[in-house]
Amino acid sequence: MRLKAKANDAIEVSHRLEQELVQVSRRLKALDKDQEELLRQALMGFPDKLVIAENQKINSARAVLMQRKAELEARIEQARQTDVNFESIEQFCEQWRQNLGEFTFEDKRLALEVLQLKVWVDGDETIMEGAIPISGDDIQSITSRCSG
Repeated sequence: MRLKAKANDAIEVSHRLEQELVQVSRRLKALDKDQEELLRQALMGFPDKLVIAENQKINSARAVLMQRKAELEARIEQARQTDVNFESIEQFCEQWRQNLGEFTFEDKRLALEVLQLKVWVDGDETIMEGAIPISGDDIQSITSRCSG
């Protein structure tokens, strides 16, 4: 059940990032219109100091928004690349769980090696980290962290 909750959380976060990206794009378009209006005003003879100051404000706001847009696009792309099929992971874990009783010591050692499993124990807390090889469309997905 933890995997499904994490999948739902990931979808929600991705959706929020995409919504923010839409808002940033809208604000960038609004800045373009503001700059066009400023140019029109400059051509009409508005004082140069006012036009230059306002243009600097617009350019500063645009730079901040462009940086945020790049960050959002990178985070969205990262989310897409790390999107894993949680159902496949659950099936994988269930298959291993069912067969674990039949594994020899060597089978278990190899399984831990394949999973690249690392375990840390700190008092009452146990942290397990490893990779679960799941193939799909010739792309191998892994989970980078499992806690238990």
